[in-house]
Order: sequence, then structure tokens, then C-alpha cells
Amino acid sequence: MADVPYVFRDAALTEPFDPVDGGIGAWSKQGDTAVGVFYVGATDAGFKLQATSNPGVDPIALSIVDSSPGSGVEATAIRLAVSEAGLAAATPGAALNIGDTVLGGAVNAIEVWFDWANSIGGGEYTEISIDIVPLDEVPV
Repeated sequence: MADVPYVFRDAALTEPFDPVDGGIGAWSKQGDTAVGVFYVGATDAGFKLQATSNPGVDPIALSIVDSSPGSGVEATAIRLAVSEAGLAAATPGAALNIGDTVLGGAVNAIEVWFDWANSIGGGEYTEISIDIVPLDEVPV
């Protein structure tokens, strides 16, 4: 898997996020759940992120992608939310809208929580990844 642009493992926005190494597709035993967090943002405080399609209007949306539906953990078993508390109300498999603009700099990074339940057996599920709409990084 490859790093996901503008998605990081840490709040300081210094460690690019790889879905497998970051926990989305990590090892798990049958019946276990995995909860984790990643951050979305631009590293330079002088810039902001906006959707390429219609900057400042269209939402910045993240979704879970399953490159091999029907095998391993399904995308519909994974929830995304902007807080750990929000996971309980999140719809499994649904995209997460984090707003139409994300200001640059680590202080403005958006925290995104994920959880998933493994009901199919132990293993590393490399078919699961994160997708984010195409983004433009523009000066503030």
C-alpha cells in the first residue's frame, strides 16, 4: 500500500499514513476490534486544503476502499468519525465529510477515528485502504 496524500499517523503531520501499517488493515484475531486514529491536514500553515472539484464548496470526504470485496474484512465493517465518541453513531462503510476546507498547520489537523470488527478470522487484511477526494493545497 502507499501513503495517502494529506493523511498522517501523527497530530504533528510528520508521519505519512499507510493504511496497512497504520492499522486499517492490521493483524487481528477473529472477534477482535481495532480502534485507531489518523490526521488529515496540510503541513504548511500558509496553505489550506480544498476539494479539487469545487474548492471551498464541495466536501472533503474520506472513505474506506475494499479492493477485494467478498474476501477479508469488508469496507462495510469499518466506521469513520471525527471523534472516538462519534464512532458509536457512525454508519459502517459510510464516507466521512470533514468540511469544505482544512486550514494548514498541525494545529488545524482534523482527527479521524476508525473502528472495525473482525468476524472472519485472524490475518492481515491488505485489501482495505483509505481514499480521500482529490485535493488542492492553496495559499490562505
